[in-house]
Amino acid sequence: MAYRTKVVGFQDLYSIIQGMSKQTAWLWWELVKTRNRHSNECKYVAESGVDKRRLTVAYKELFALGLVRRMRKQHYLINPLAYLPEQGQFQAVSSKWEALP
Repeated sequence: MAYRTKVVGFQDLYSIIQGMSKQTAWLWWELVKTRNRHSNECKYVAESGVDKRRLTVAYKELFALGLVRRMRKQHYLINPLAYLPEQGQFQAVSSKWEALP
């Protein structure tokens, strides 16, 4: 799955975000804001029961869209094709993405 390309047939990331639920779009931008720019890894800790439920629902949608994968508890990896890491880091992040289940 590829994002933000000029290849015919692939959706633009912004149209995907527009189709997300409000909770999912919120989580997406929280992960993008807190990500490590070199590794595309981010940590999100749900502080309350409401946050945990929101995270559960939103993560399922982001995972189904191929945008985010969980690395371990409270640690996530953003798809490098959806949101590019720092220059020169793409191959390393892409390898890590492909290795995750």
